[in-house]
Amino acid sequence: MSKNKIPLNINTSISLFLDIICHYYLLVAYVNYAKLGNSRCNAFLSYTTIRDASIFVFEANKFMSRYGYRFDDQSVLWKNIEKIRHHVHLFISKEKTFESESRRINASILDLKRAFLTEPKDDIYNLRNDLELIQLLNGSKKILMGSTLFPWDILRDTDMIKNGKIIGDRIQQYSKELASTLNSLRFPVEELIGGILSSMPTPLTIKSPNKDIIHHEDVKIDYVLEKSPYSFEITYCLMIILHEIGSLKFLLENFLESSIWLESNDIWMYFISKQIAIRLYEIYDAINIIEKIYPEKDSIPLIKELSEAGLFPMDHDLYDFSHNLRNALHYNHNKWAIDLSNSFYLNQCFIRQAGVNNKKTDFRDFYTKKYHEMTNLLFNLHRWIISKVDLEGEPAD
Repeated sequence: MSKNKIPLNINTSISLFLDIICHYYLLVAYVNYAKLGNSRCNAFLSYTTIRDASIFVFEANKFMSRYGYRFDDQSVLWKNIEKIRHHVHLFISKEKTFESESRRINASILDLKRAFLTEPKDDIYNLRNDLELIQLLNGSKKILMGSTLFPWDILRDTDMIKNGKIIGDRIQQYSKELASTLNSLRFPVEELIGGILSSMPTPLTIKSPNKDIIHHEDVKIDYVLEKSPYSFEITYCLMIILHEIGSLKFLLENFLESSIWLESNDIWMYFISKQIAIRLYEIYDAINIIEKIYPEKDSIPLIKELSEAGLFPMDHDLYDFSHNLRNALHYNHNKWAIDLSNSFYLNQCFIRQAGVNNKKTDFRDFYTKKYHEMTNLLFNLHRWIISKVDLEGEPAD
C-alpha cells in the first residue's frame, strides 16, 4: 500500500470507518476461535470471511484512492483481492450482462468438470473421493451446511488453486496479509473517531468451540448429482447458495455468543445486517439469473417449486431494504451533517443507508425486524435446498 498518511476526515464516510473496525474484530475473532482448537469450524467459516474482507478492502481502497492512498495494484495480494472481490456476485463476470453471466457460470462448470469429472473410470475410481460435504452435527442429525465447491469457486481465478486443488499455505499467507492490511487501516481510523463517536465497536464475544460440531463427509461429486432432481448446472448453483447460507447460519447461531447481545449493540447490528443483506440480495439475484439463462426445462421446475414454497420472489419491501443496504458496500461521502457524539444521529445515518428517510423511524426496532425477516427467509431457503439435494443430513427442526 502507499505509505502516505491516510487523509481521512469526519466528512468522508462514517460507515467506512466503522466497517474497518468491525471487519478487523471479526477476523480477530476467527483467529482466536482457531487457537481454541476448532480447526474444522474455522476452516468452514474462513472462506466466506476471506471473501467478505476482500470485498471490503477493495471498496475501501477505491474510496480512499481519491485522497491519494491506495494499494500497489501490481502486487500479488491486490490481484487476488480484486479477483475474489468480484465473487460478491455468486455467478457473474465483471461485465454484468446475462450473456456474460452465462459464460461465467459455464466457465465455472467446465473448470469443475475438468477438475472433478475427468478421472479415469478404472478399478479404484469409486475409492477416490473428490468433494467434502460440510455438516453440522445436531444430536443424531447431520445438517448440510456447505461443501468444498464454495472455496473452489471463489478462489479458482487466484494463485491459491493449482491444478484444481486448493493450496492451504497460500490461503494462510493471503489471510495474514489481509488481516495486516485491515490492522494498518484500523489505527488511524480509531485515532480519528475514537474520541468523538458516541460508541465504538467492541471486540466480538464468541462461544467456546465444540470440536465435534462440524463433520466432513467425503463423497464423489457424481453422488451429489444423482441425489439432486436438477441439472448439473443448477445443482452447482444451489450448492454455492447453500454454503453462503450455511456459513451465515453457523456464524449467528454457533459462533457469536448471543443474538440478544447483537440486537442490543447498534453498530454491530448495522454491520451484521449489512453482511446478511449482501448475501440475501446476491442469492436472489442469482436465482433470477438461473431463471433467465438456463433452458426452461431446467429452470421452470426450480422457480415453480420455490414459488410454491413461498420463497420466490422476495417480498418487495425486503428486496428494497437488502438492495439499499447491499449497495452501502460502495463507500461515498456522507450527504448530511452528522453529530457523532449523539447516537441518534449515527443511527439515522444507518437508517438512511437502508433507503428510509423518515426521521421518526426507530433504528433498533427497524433493524431488528429486518434482521429477523432476512434470516428467516434465508434459513427457510436453506432447509428447502437440503430437502431437494437430500445429501445424508436433514433440515433442522
